[in-house]
Amino acid sequence: MNSFSDPFAVSLLDGLAQHLGQNSAGILLMPAQGADQDELVRRTAGIPLDAVVFPLGGYVSSALLEHLRHRRIPLVGTGYPEADDVLHLRMDERGAARAIAQHLYDLGHRDVALI
Repeated sequence: MNSFSDPFAVSLLDGLAQHLGQNSAGILLMPAQGADQDELVRRTAGIPLDAVVFPLGGYVSSALLEHLRHRRIPLVGTGYPEADDVLHLRMDERGAARAIAQHLYDLGHRDVALI
């Protein structure tokens, strides 16, 4: 799991933890990929969960996902798992890039690099 070395992931997890903390809720971090799915099902079976967030991806289909669906736990993602019963929160990245480019152009910048 490289989530703690990825600045984007750290920011996302920090924002999620701050918001949940303001609402007297906790956060439980679990690996979604590369983990023994049956073990994750066993570990989560007795834990009361209000919702599950897949902020950085997740399997399209897995034993854990099926277990959470069976428990009727609300699922939220940012693109994955790609399923009808997962609420997805997405940003208009193309529109944001267009707005950034227009802003830089309006400031007079003509040689711009995107990294």
